[in-house]
Amino acid sequence: MNNKRKAEVRTELQSAGYRIDYINSWPPKIDMWWHRDTKNPSGDVVSPVGTAVPNQPGHPDHQARKSRMGLLPWPPSESCMCKSCRERREVPEALVEAPLYVKEETAVKVARGRPKGKSGHRGALNP
Repeated sequence: MNNKRKAEVRTELQSAGYRIDYINSWPPKIDMWWHRDTKNPSGDVVSPVGTAVPNQPGHPDHQARKSRMGLLPWPPSESCMCKSCRERREVPEALVEAPLYVKEETAVKVARGRPKGKSGHRGALNP
């Protein structure tokens, strides 16, 4: 990683709330925890929330990449304000029952095919 990229990562981590003394003295290996369920392609949960992943590189760029996936260097808790924990605590609006109906006045008719022109050929321009 070049110096420009290191400076960008440092700025990104500082804006995310990391202290500069932590960034300058990060440990070589750290433990990280999943803050969201990880699933395999068939949809089965492989690693539930709170699963520890030991011996991860402690470099800030690695932590930034993994944090976007929900893997953070602190265990999830009720006071955690990461995106995954906030979403898990919130009740999705989709679960709140709301009546679904369509007013007949707002129904839109869909035309099929291309319009016919004066000469009756498809694609001819309408006046």
